[in-house]
Amino acid sequence: MLARIAHELYWIGRSLARAEHTSRMLDGLFHEDVQGRRGDGTGVRLSWDSMLVIMGLELGASSPARDEVVRRLTLDRGNPASVVSCIAQAREGARTVRD
Repeated sequence: MLARIAHELYWIGRSLARAEHTSRMLDGLFHEDVQGRRGDGTGVRLSWDSMLVIMGLELGASSPARDEVVRRLTLDRGNPASVVSCIAQAREGARTVRD
């Protein structure tokens, strides 16, 4: 019984960490996009397309806009890597270990 609880607690932590990291990546990319420093040529620059590739999602036929990427990575319940899905997985895991 303790092993099952420990296992669920581990996955609760992993799901919440994934939600947090996704949020931080989106926040960083959003701030870079708002500041608009794309022309200086220094460092590695991410695009909204690359954010979807990093998260293992399909790009589709056309290049998605910022709002579409943010929606898919935050509120899309069909995407297991979205913030809402990760929190829902953690909540479900916490519900099972309520003993």
